[in-house]
Amino acid sequence: MSIQLEKDVELPRQRRRISVRAARRSDFPAIRRVVCDSYRPYVHLMPSRAHRRFIADLIDFEHHSRHGHVMVAETDGQIHGSIVLYPAVSTPGFDLPVGWASARALAVSHGTGDLEVAESLILEGERRAWAEGASAFTIRVAPFMTEATRRYQAIGYQRVSRYDINLGHIYGFARWNPTRLLALSKSL
Repeated sequence: MSIQLEKDVELPRQRRRISVRAARRSDFPAIRRVVCDSYRPYVHLMPSRAHRRFIADLIDFEHHSRHGHVMVAETDGQIHGSIVLYPAVSTPGFDLPVGWASARALAVSHGTGDLEVAESLILEGERRAWAEGASAFTIRVAPFMTEATRRYQAIGYQRVSRYDINLGHIYGFARWNPTRLLALSKSL
């Protein structure tokens, strides 16, 4: 026996359990795939050499793990997102006030409930930064990442332009436009 509905009814989705944990070295290949896939839509917005350098930097998890905490978000044992947390902001190039924490390389697999995964990673970053005594948490985005910027602002992040950094100078492309990574911060 089947029941026919007179109109389409959207049934509530069952929330997945997203767990966030410290990455293991054995996770690095999967995280690299997530990062590369996540940033692929932006490839046409950057000069190819700049994009290659940018991605190479983002996926250098050996370097990131020496200076920060590489975290992954997973559901059912599958990695769907990652973030690198810098609670002490000890890495050169961050140009943030003492006591502020920062995140880099936030990436989420497309089509995997990306908003929930991204927010889980950010909340874990905020929690860890607060536990280590940080007074603010900062995320930087490229100007063309408008959807990400809106999402961060929706969960309390505000633009702090004095902490923007010049991406072109970091990767040796001073004339590339847009050259800035925009700083978005949230008080903890």
